[in-house]
Amino acid sequence: MKTKESRSAADRRAWIHSSALCAALAAGSVFSSVASATDFTLLTTDRRANFTFNPVASEGKALIRVGRDRGLQTLEDPTVCPSSSSIRIRFYTTDQSLMEGGATAELPCGNWKASRSGYRYRDRSGMAGGVTKIRYSTSGLLVKAGTPGYQPVAGPAGFAQLKFTVGETNYMVRMHSFQRNEASRIRVRKLSEEANDGEAAFWDTLWGITDRSEEARALLASASADDPRDGRSAFLLGMMNLYIFGRDTTDFRLAAAEQIALVQEAADSFTLATPLLWDGVAGDTRVPGFYGSAFYLLGLLTDDPETTEHGKNAIAESVVANPLFNTFIPLGADPTIYSSEDPEYQALLTLLDDYFPEAAAQCGNQGEICFNEGMAPHNLAGTFMFFGDVYAKGNRVEDARTQYQRSVTFGTSSGWRADFLAQAQDRLDNVESRVALYQDSDPANDPPLLGVSNDTCSKCHYQD
Repeated sequence: MKTKESRSAADRRAWIHSSALCAALAAGSVFSSVASATDFTLLTTDRRANFTFNPVASEGKALIRVGRDRGLQTLEDPTVCPSSSSIRIRFYTTDQSLMEGGATAELPCGNWKASRSGYRYRDRSGMAGGVTKIRYSTSGLLVKAGTPGYQPVAGPAGFAQLKFTVGETNYMVRMHSFQRNEASRIRVRKLSEEANDGEAAFWDTLWGITDRSEEARALLASASADDPRDGRSAFLLGMMNLYIFGRDTTDFRLAAAEQIALVQEAADSFTLATPLLWDGVAGDTRVPGFYGSAFYLLGLLTDDPETTEHGKNAIAESVVANPLFNTFIPLGADPTIYSSEDPEYQALLTLLDDYFPEAAAQCGNQGEICFNEGMAPHNLAGTFMFFGDVYAKGNRVEDARTQYQRSVTFGTSSGWRADFLAQAQDRLDNVESRVALYQDSDPANDPPLLGVSNDTCSKCHYQD
């Protein structure tokens, strides 16, 4: 197997503080109850919002608008009693790199009335989460809220988020592009139709609804080119390129030129996106971690020490801004590149042994980040399967067994897809033979790690 020169002890310590998405999201599960999977109807059309906060007076307001979205063409009835609707407004803040804001508020069914194109909610008192008005219709969604019921959050933010549930439908609105992003005001800028459609295509692909990967690439590339301020489209384009690379590459060490070109394109996209989404003071602190990971992977694939070092340094810097999320990045590439005896691989095992419990302690009520309440409905099951694979390749039989058992447990609880659950059960039932294949002298018979080929992203992100 191909190996690299080992890092210094100081470098390894730096790596223990650097993030791959799935791993960071699962950090708190060891000490918490099983979280059920949550599927979302994502609304992306013509998102706009304005959030204000006066910390002296402890006052704040929220105004969120969504246009005529495909997800709103069939509505559920919120007038059904007992209450069948709820709302939650939160922010991924720059200073904490955690979700902050109000709790989920149940909306009294009596405050809803049918309208010509949908339903309207009114409550001047704002007793439920500070919400005074909602327009829920086929032509769009509007939400108004204010203190005291609404819980404002001081900016800057990485993104603003609305969760709105009616009956069995969970609507999600995430907003990452800002005109203003300050302590007292967060204003979301309206993006182009191509940007909105590109984001919808991106999540359709990751959630396994339908493969729109090439359509997403085309839409996001066009949106980014037409609007130099649209960092979100450039970022998602980079992520889509990495997704396709992982999906189409069985062995990173044997990646073809056209596959490596996808990683180069991802690095280029992140180069455009990063200063627009994270300026070193305000914005989404996860973004520089992805920037660093793309360059690090590109350097490994092209055997370019300078590019590898650039990526490594960028990751180390990103950890200062966001230790929790940007800690597991080496897990994105190193397990498929290095042999289990290599010091690089041994550092990964130390990462899981030492940092995972520390990360778990930070999760608390961070369901969107640490459990199944965010954009990865089966995050826990997929993550623990991957952890099991890393331990199995590292000749850690009992640790692999523990992680595979967690994958089966969480997968069963979240209603994981039957074939995914069967794969986890097979790993659990045959852990000793799986470890033996990694340890023999023939690397060609090594079982594939989760995260390569068709396993990329789907285990965590698949929506039922």
